[in-house]
Amino acid sequence: MRNNEEKRPQEKRGRLLNILVNSIGVIIFIAVCVAVTVLAWPYIGDFLSDPKKLPEYVAANGLVAVPLYLFLQILQVVVAVIPGEALEIGAGAAFGWFWGFVLAEIGVALGTLVIFFVARVAGRRFIDALVGGKKLKLFDKLNENPKRDTVIFFVFLIPGLPKDLLTYAAAFFDISVWKFILITAIARIPSIITSTVAAGFLIDGNYWAAVAIFALTGAAAVVCYFLSSHIMKRFGVGEKKEEEKEKENREE
Repeated sequence: MRNNEEKRPQEKRGRLLNILVNSIGVIIFIAVCVAVTVLAWPYIGDFLSDPKKLPEYVAANGLVAVPLYLFLQILQVVVAVIPGEALEIGAGAAFGWFWGFVLAEIGVALGTLVIFFVARVAGRRFIDALVGGKKLKLFDKLNENPKRDTVIFFVFLIPGLPKDLLTYAAAFFDISVWKFILITAIARIPSIITSTVAAGFLIDGNYWAAVAIFALTGAAAVVCYFLSSHIMKRFGVGEKKEEEKEKENREE
């Protein structure tokens, strides 16, 4: 009972920290997007009348566009509430499907580096407070799983699974950040390419092809989302059994 009472203020502080960090991240993200829209506003009409002018405009301003996109992509990885798919589609529209894919992968890798660095410097207690200790505990046994790397690969390959949460948890695994980045970068290829290719179709005016890709990937994401708990249990990751929870409570 005493331990539970001591945990409540810590959990409350953790929730407040989580809300604060996510709110700051979202505000920065929105502010940058608004600033970009204001700067590009004189050209919006041209982009709508001829979408192919968008990549031309971006290419002419590449020294600003590329670092700006990478900053937003890093922010998205660190602040998980920001939708990554929107940035991937934006990358495909602005830089073309190939360079959009390359920049998205680089941005995600840099974001992962930031998470690993902060987590390993600040420690588990801080990250537990930031993203929720109970959520991270779901992955505690994964580090001891002999098929850990395979599980990581499939979590990042299959849509609808907790990729962002696993990135924070993996910072405390017995795995190098470079190996983790390599595994997840390969696993992300289908998701990122479908987004950037669909965006390319939109720019080229091939709307039916873009709609077909979005519909198929959206349907797959919805199905995997509703099956996510079952899939994670098949991987050996999920809620602990009641007996294990009772044992932990007795030990506390």
